[in-house]
Amino acid sequence: MDWVAFGLLLNDNTLLYAAILLGSLILYYFIFRKIYLSILDPIVFTLGFSAFGFSVIWFLYFTGNIANKYLISYLLTQAAFILGLFSFKTLRKEKIIAERKTFTLQHEGLFLKLLFLISSSIYVIAQLVSYKVVGVPLLLGNHVDIYNSSGGWGLLGRFIDVLKPISVITLIYFLFKKTSSISFYIYKYSFLAMLLIFYALSGSRSEFMMLGFTLFCFVLLNGNELKRYFLNIGKFEITLILAGLFFVFLTIIVQSQDNDDGFSSLSVFMFRLVSSGDTYYFAYPNGNIEHLNGTKPFLALFGDIFSTIRLIPRANQPEPLGFQLYKLFYDSDVTAGPNPRHNVFGYVYFGFYGSIIYSYLLGLLLSLVRNKLFFTFRKNSILQILFILLYLNLSGIETDAPSAFSNLENILLILPFPVILTLVLFIALTKPHKEIVPDNIIPT
Repeated sequence: MDWVAFGLLLNDNTLLYAAILLGSLILYYFIFRKIYLSILDPIVFTLGFSAFGFSVIWFLYFTGNIANKYLISYLLTQAAFILGLFSFKTLRKEKIIAERKTFTLQHEGLFLKLLFLISSSIYVIAQLVSYKVVGVPLLLGNHVDIYNSSGGWGLLGRFIDVLKPISVITLIYFLFKKTSSISFYIYKYSFLAMLLIFYALSGSRSEFMMLGFTLFCFVLLNGNELKRYFLNIGKFEITLILAGLFFVFLTIIVQSQDNDDGFSSLSVFMFRLVSSGDTYYFAYPNGNIEHLNGTKPFLALFGDIFSTIRLIPRANQPEPLGFQLYKLFYDSDVTAGPNPRHNVFGYVYFGFYGSIIYSYLLGLLLSLVRNKLFFTFRKNSILQILFILLYLNLSGIETDAPSAFSNLENILLILPFPVILTLVLFIALTKPHKEIVPDNIIPT
């Protein structure tokens, strides 16, 4: 069942789906209410889409489009993921705003300032070059893997993917810090304006929310010093969500210029929310999942880095699961397809029982980072950058674990470049100057 077939099924059973969705949202609320800190928390955002996926499963069941075997597989893997997510005691507000041990490196503010200037300036240049040689994603109509056929410009995309979040994190750091430098003040707000323009041109309906997620993570990590902001995070939520919806509808309208009906843009938006579960209606009906290639599970999860550093030819990598599903219905070389949610990915690569263990481990990993490593990484501003990079990517592990791991591998490859440049300038600026002693004076 592809998008069109599911859309027709949904249109014929709208009331049934609405009732199932309402029940799914209520159930998710009671299960995850203790996790909730803010809608700007990346994991809460992801769980919202997970609820839509949950509703799709039951909609397929009640319309007779899913076998019991796959329903049970989904329920067991989803329960395993949730169990893993609750393996460590969840973050509580009182712990976040409590006094914390910190340590500050010598001249840490200068290091962060240099990192911001270097990362943001290179990011802006790289993004403009990308628009020139690859095109503007919003106008291309597809922001997914736009560098796939760019003639060797994929490395540029990798730099952008790493430099962008670093730039945003350090920008937020300095937005909360007062500065006496007029030129630096102008620069950081000019970069903020440029950043918003880039988000609008990204063609991604969730790109702008990354700014909100990063802001939340920064306030969360500094909950003790920014207690007023953390306890009143709801004010940021309203502003950023409204701005995010503006970018969403801007993207839909620009990419659907043939349709002048304002209500149809809303319909497209709602259908894309429901399509958070498109993996399930692609894979489960008619046993399509059984026709997918499940060899090389390790490379399917972690193999991107080996092709990037040329240890394994790209042609030897397993075909992405979403693309395999896409090719079951469409004869096209376009890189597209549903996200390989852990329930389907685990079943294909690890089998019915192995997928349960796989889902639990993913939930456990996310819980470890969010609920345990948080207290270690919050002690220092530089460590906080690493935590935000880690958490932003792992928070989407339920939706697309291969992409999450690939992004982390990309960070390992690219992050040293801006850090080394920053260190070189930092050492040059902080190196003590030796006192010059005239030759005719003999020290005593």
